[in-house]
Amino acid sequence: MNIELVEYPFESLSYNILPGTDDYECIKHHLKLKNTAQFHTEVGTIHDNVHIKDICVNENRFFNYQIIKPKNNGVAKKVIFLLHGFNERDWTKYLPWAENICEGTGSHVVLFPLAFHMQRAPKHWSSKRDMYKLSEERKKRYPNIINSTLSNVAISMRLHAMPQRFIYSGLQTYHDIIQLIEEFKSGKNPHINKDFQFDIFAYSIGGFLAQILKLTNYKNYFSDAKICLFCSGTTFNRFSSVSKFILDSEANVALYSFLIEHFDKFLKQDAILKHYILEDHLEGEVFHAMLDYQKMRVFREDLLKKS
Repeated sequence: MNIELVEYPFESLSYNILPGTDDYECIKHHLKLKNTAQFHTEVGTIHDNVHIKDICVNENRFFNYQIIKPKNNGVAKKVIFLLHGFNERDWTKYLPWAENICEGTGSHVVLFPLAFHMQRAPKHWSSKRDMYKLSEERKKRYPNIINSTLSNVAISMRLHAMPQRFIYSGLQTYHDIIQLIEEFKSGKNPHINKDFQFDIFAYSIGGFLAQILKLTNYKNYFSDAKICLFCSGTTFNRFSSVSKFILDSEANVALYSFLIEHFDKFLKQDAILKHYILEDHLEGEVFHAMLDYQKMRVFREDLLKKS
């Protein structure tokens, strides 16, 4: 089968959920929200190298997504979304996957990047020279750190200083994918039929997001979607992200402490986070249920049985 790669522009309409400003508005509830949490702590920062305000990162708001498709195959009625893993900077290892999926199923394969990953991150964060120097400085600051490398120092520092970025970027991507589905349904992509059906192939943290999409089932869009999870599927507290390619040990401890050990306390301190997790946002409730295996089990497992 001859295949080709095409790409199309995308503007994230949910970027305004991201940290970096004082006033927020929940569109669903027509509610003004005041930021009650500081932008980031000084823990983990070195001269603010990678701590640009998230809401101001234009690469994360305006970007292109790619489609791998059979050549001269017309408009597709079958689509597979390919969601990548944590701390990925380019699609190199995923292109053979997409090619095989396309050839094996005849489907169009959509390569859609998670927030602040792939083409949605500033090029500076992928500069080998700059990130090597930053990693060396980080090792001096934390002599017992494990697996700090030029590959993971940017994301490690950003999550170390502000673990809630994990949630906000996840929520943005959740809404981005729904936005993309609705754009397809409205006929905005010439290669996708408005009555298309889709499945999801998801790797690592992409699988975590895929489960939230499936279990939330916004407007029943995901009722018939099959989810293939590769190296994924567990709750957050059942995996470790310490790797020279993912997170260093200091960032991993900070993220685990925030999401598992002290999450309820942080929700009381952060009005915006509290709203999106606890106050009539099913995607936030499902995210909460996917953090700790022992918590919200009945809620989580009932949704899994229904899906």
